[in-house]
Amino acid sequence: MYVSPYNGINEKDWLKKTQSLINDHPIDKEQIVDVVLNSWNAIFQSNIGGYSIGKHIFPSPQNMAFLLHDLIPLKLSDIYSGTFVRGETKEQKDLHHTSDVSLSVEIKCSSNPNQIFGNRSYAQPDSGSGVKNKNGF
Repeated sequence: MYVSPYNGINEKDWLKKTQSLINDHPIDKEQIVDVVLNSWNAIFQSNIGGYSIGKHIFPSPQNMAFLLHDLIPLKLSDIYSGTFVRGETKEQKDLHHTSDVSLSVEIKCSSNPNQIFGNRSYAQPDSGSGVKNKNGF
């Protein structure tokens, strides 16, 4: 059974807990940035039927998110072979840690410049409104 790392922690201490989780995670923050940027580059260097994305083909934000949602875990599972794999079942997160599920990661993509929307894949009701962070995003 999953237990939230925020369980029993006062809400005012959530930021500190989040920073701790990020700092303790085995995937380096710079590695994530590199993989995301490389994934974007891979999309724009791809072609379909001889046509280039961004030059001839202009996918919707949802289609771009679909591609990133698959490319990022694939690239990270190549780098961390045997430790992380792309999630294949509904019970697994998008990037699944093979020995410690608490280190598994969800990939989030959004075209909304002001809001971050929750994950509906965990049976959360769709409220229709996102959550803004302290910076208005």
